[in-house]
Amino acid sequence: MATTDFKIAAKKASTQAHYLLEIDLINNESDAAGYGNKTIYLSDKYLDIESVRYEGLVSSWGGMDVSLSENEGIAAVNDFSITVVNKKLMFQDYVTDSKFSDLFAHFYFAGCTCRVYQWFEDLTLKSDALLIFSGITKQPSFDRNYVSFDIEDDRSILIDVPVNIVTLNDFANAPQESIGFPLPIVYGDDWDWNALPADQQSLTPCVEVDSIVKKFYIANHQIRSNDIGNNSLNCKIYLKDAGIYGALVADQGVLTNDENGAYFTLGYNIYYLFRHIPKIRGSQCSAAITDYSNILDYNDATTLTLQENEALYLKFDSFPELGNLEFSNSVNIAMFYKITAVSGGSPYGVRKYYNEGYDAAGGGFSTGANITGTGTISYDIGADTSVKGQEADQSDKTLAWTLKDLSNYEYGLTVNAGCTITLAWIYLIVYNIPLTYKKYWGKPTRIERP
Repeated sequence: MATTDFKIAAKKASTQAHYLLEIDLINNESDAAGYGNKTIYLSDKYLDIESVRYEGLVSSWGGMDVSLSENEGIAAVNDFSITVVNKKLMFQDYVTDSKFSDLFAHFYFAGCTCRVYQWFEDLTLKSDALLIFSGITKQPSFDRNYVSFDIEDDRSILIDVPVNIVTLNDFANAPQESIGFPLPIVYGDDWDWNALPADQQSLTPCVEVDSIVKKFYIANHQIRSNDIGNNSLNCKIYLKDAGIYGALVADQGVLTNDENGAYFTLGYNIYYLFRHIPKIRGSQCSAAITDYSNILDYNDATTLTLQENEALYLKFDSFPELGNLEFSNSVNIAMFYKITAVSGGSPYGVRKYYNEGYDAAGGGFSTGANITGTGTISYDIGADTSVKGQEADQSDKTLAWTLKDLSNYEYGLTVNAGCTITLAWIYLIVYNIPLTYKKYWGKPTRIERP
């Protein structure tokens, strides 16, 4: 509500209206100079109001109208832009002889609370100014002549603006999409990054602050005194768009969890590993095998016994295209089988994949690998390209494997004559998927983890 003096001044033709801008700067705690939180005072003219000198550095109010109607009305002020002359601040005792842009080295600027008042020159008291806008500042841009920034309306008077946000001053290599994001705050009980069961999902806020060394903040504070993972950085995640579980693997990765926050730095060699269980019945699965659920629960105690000449072949849902499955010039694609018992003579069977598009005819089985005993055994699919590819002449079988390739095939084993095989579980592991596909990696807001 305007004071009586303000109403009188607003109706006088001889007085000039000005805006007063006040910004509550928040100290950058990493600043060695140790400035405290401060308020700076700006206007379009140098003004002395009571004991405060407003610096006349504002060159543009972004088209905001400085007039109010005679009946006071409501100032129609929404989000707007400010342009400030980038020259020395003369009357702010803590930044004297510093250019306006020098503030960014000592204070967080984006996300600060600000107020805009209307003022008339024949008024004398700050309390006579009319508060017409309150909001928060956005990330500034500047050159040697001007500093520009947006101010957004904030009508939520009981919500604190996050103090620690991603700025280029603090994180010079932050990607553009992360600028202005608050560093995460974790509420509730502590959790162990590696403790959740593989079939559960939980959101973890995750903000990328360095696109070169791939540094991601999990929380802007210490979240647990002990374990949020391990220094080999084999951390479980779930790529929602890809629909696959897996783990981050980073040769140079380091997890940090102390008073400076909880974050991981992946370094330069980043790749992805995932384990996936085939759950769809394949065309080459024997008619007698109708229930194979026991081998899908990754439990040694539940098994499936395959009789002589039976064939178990399963396939996956479609996989996304994440690029070539290569890292450091190596391909690591393997099916793993847990065999708990065998009978008959070795070899007891053959583990293979089936390509229905082979030779553009009736499909075909790969060369495969013999089963000669019990235990956990693998089948190197990456090395077995005997029936790889979909082209009629198989000219594409020498191309690098992709996830899409893998989803086109069926995987399993065929039991030899006179033998039986008891199988506990079966799954596919793909090692060393390079994380270079932005659709599935690098989003600033979060990752998902199982």
